[in-house]
Amino acid sequence: MKINRERQLELLKLLADAYPEYVITNNIPGDRDEVNANLHYLIGHGLADGEITEFMDGGRPVGMSLITVAGLDFLADDGGLSAILGVVTVKLHEESIRQLLLDRVNRAELPAEERSSLAQAIRNLPGKALEKVTEKLLERGADQMLDGTPTLGKLLIQLAVQQAGLAS
Repeated sequence: MKINRERQLELLKLLADAYPEYVITNNIPGDRDEVNANLHYLIGHGLADGEITEFMDGGRPVGMSLITVAGLDFLADDGGLSAILGVVTVKLHEESIRQLLLDRVNRAELPAEERSSLAQAIRNLPGKALEKVTEKLLERGADQMLDGTPTLGKLLIQLAVQQAGLAS
């Protein structure tokens, strides 16, 4: 097979050394077919960009190639700017949080009067106070997870595995 991880890494490093200039692929040492196949692979994954010529005989050589910012970040030990800029911000709307709390109170095994009182307090809670309550609940959940509460820890691990595509 022409696809070779070690060769791909060599090609990315070679392209990174030339960045921001293009590299003429005929100047890259090695088997032409192997270089071409691995560059196509890197281009397909967005780690490199290239000038591809389509020949009538079906050949598709890469004439020139340039590493992309994704390729540079891939080579960076710290993930590059992608790792910094790829921060995910989660926004929960006030009404969504309020509804989650109300649902939890309604399912709680409390006397009806106490449930009603808590529900009313949640409905009347100003947005800033609701934000503070949410922060405290998250802190408490994190504390319980770190205190050895197995359920939350297992849930987080399962979610992480699913997101990584390791679970079926």
